[in-house]
Amino acid sequence: MATEPQKYFLNIKLLLLLCCASYQTSKAQSFFADSLLQPVPGTDSNYIARFKLSNEVRFVYGGSDFSMLWGSSKADNNTKAANFSSNSNDYMGLGLTYKFIDADVTLALRNSALFPFERKTLRQFKLAAGFMATNNMHLRFYVNRYKGLIAFTNEGDFRSDPQLRFFKTGAQLTYVFNKERFSYRAFYSQSELQRQSAGSFLIRSEPFYQHFFTNGRLVPDSLDTEELYGKQQELQKLSQLGWCIMPGYGYNYVFNNNRLYVCTNLFLGVSYTTNYYTSGTTGRHMALRLGSGVLFNLSVGYNWKHMYADLRGTLQSYNQPLKPAYIYTNWPTAGLTIGYRFNYLEDRIPTSLF
Repeated sequence: MATEPQKYFLNIKLLLLLCCASYQTSKAQSFFADSLLQPVPGTDSNYIARFKLSNEVRFVYGGSDFSMLWGSSKADNNTKAANFSSNSNDYMGLGLTYKFIDADVTLALRNSALFPFERKTLRQFKLAAGFMATNNMHLRFYVNRYKGLIAFTNEGDFRSDPQLRFFKTGAQLTYVFNKERFSYRAFYSQSELQRQSAGSFLIRSEPFYQHFFTNGRLVPDSLDTEELYGKQQELQKLSQLGWCIMPGYGYNYVFNNNRLYVCTNLFLGVSYTTNYYTSGTTGRHMALRLGSGVLFNLSVGYNWKHMYADLRGTLQSYNQPLKPAYIYTNWPTAGLTIGYRFNYLEDRIPTSLF
């Protein structure tokens, strides 16, 4: 019969054997995953790899809303402000990653609305395209267009016709400091795989142009006074040309042999804008102003051999004072993305008809 010390050492041996068996199993699983992957030049292959099926097409469906608050710093609270809504919450889109290029286009579904009237006048369009210039430089261009925004007050005593328009375009240049171990592209596309959890400091430079136009009034006549809005009284047009600098941090957490992943990043920054606006009472004006912004992204998903699926959420908020008026814009989105990986199309094109 074994003594207590012998039982103790026997348990240790069994534990070591289990650990060795687990290690061998994990090696076999990792070897199986390696057969689907290829290294990314300039990165640590233990942390970042590219799928041999490095191109993908993806389908996107989710909910989104563009909202804006137009108010005055001279007012006691937001009751004397106008809220704007895109009056649309469902969207559908397609995306493509081919070689080094990423592109996505989404459209709002006109049969989904927050207010049950004038649905057919609403339009929402988003287009984005980008590419990885280097392992640590990601450049992305975008165009957002909203037609049919509705203005309303918190009290419910004012609601405009859906004739307001908003347009924004710009470019986002993101620099990744830890390019050897952190895959920034893994958030937008699973053509790259984060093999081990890693994070990196980020910094983004974003020049942009946005334009707001209305044929009607932003707020009711009783609130749109010179005392509250000064030169911005009876605002008709507003164009902004600006530059935003946003430092941030991103982290990709992976588990279950790299199949499950959680990718997140957060940016906080300041903007400098040149504002051109037209007032119905005071005419045209120009003002230089500082603003602030925040951007948060979260993606939770699962990888298969040839496809992946994830839930993605994004929140963008920007505060831009005009003095005394101010603009607060907010873009919350949440949706499901399903992607399918494939080879280069050139490999599928026949070189001869015979």
